[in-house]
Amino acid sequence: EVEVLGHRAFHDHQLLDPLVATLSSEWKRQVAEIGAGRSLSFKDLAGTAMQDLVAQGLDMQVLAARMLRLIQMLGIDPTKPLGTLSDGMMRRVQIALKLLRPSKVLLVDEVTADLDVLA
Repeated sequence: EVEVLGHRAFHDHQLLDPLVATLSSEWKRQVAEIGAGRSLSFKDLAGTAMQDLVAQGLDMQVLAARMLRLIQMLGIDPTKPLGTLSDGMMRRVQIALKLLRPSKVLLVDEVTADLDVLA
């Protein structure tokens, strides 16, 4: 039996979902599909994500400060359309959106794939 944070990993999904985040290449494809061929920007996606998190009970000021720090750390231009971003910049967008929601555990799968660490 596998446990995460004292819960059964394969049975207690409702208890674990708010505590665990997953960052994988699958999510990268989903973000790319959302932004493909549209003028949707990181700012648009982040705003929607923040509203969703506030609806779940998180504090908007904490989220806004966290998002600003992530944008600065990852070098994201929040106004640029997602469809115009390189793979490396899309990866940064993915990381920022996933790290916005505080979590107890972050599972990563090839987190540096496509990420230009020298940029």
